[in-house]
Amino acid sequence: MSERSTIKLTQGNGEKVNQLYNFLSQNSFLFNQTIKSKAALVNQLLGDYLSILIQKWSDDPKLMYSDFKKQLINKKVSDRNKEVIRLEHGNRDLLNMIFYLLMDTNQSMIRRDMRSYEKLDSMYHVGNAQNDIYAALANLVKQDNQELFKKLSKNGKGLL
Repeated sequence: MSERSTIKLTQGNGEKVNQLYNFLSQNSFLFNQTIKSKAALVNQLLGDYLSILIQKWSDDPKLMYSDFKKQLINKKVSDRNKEVIRLEHGNRDLLNMIFYLLMDTNQSMIRRDMRSYEKLDSMYHVGNAQNDIYAALANLVKQDNQELFKKLSKNGKGLL
């Protein structure tokens, strides 16, 4: 059985909840469930935060809340974000290599030229065949993602 109680938010926290609620209302695909009210949003966030805090204190009963807060809001988070961005760039580069290999394979099969990779142009230079292929594939992926997000948000399901 759930206990109901009223909690008053400070003006600053109330504004933050409004801002986040408006953002998620416009970008519902970013949240793992449909948020129907500000109270539901606050309950979801508070439940998640309390679960994290309880787990931290279960792991380390002597952990001071101020230390926990520093861990959450530490500027090392930006360092981790930079690392994630660096890894994403590396993945993008690997995918680009795969695109080039696919284009080369296509040319090799058509022309029966096993050294066709030497004739490939950059897919980022407008006006060549590789750029046309890359643009068409990028457009197709973008359309697929938009359709997927529309479908998921209509069904009220998250991305995962």
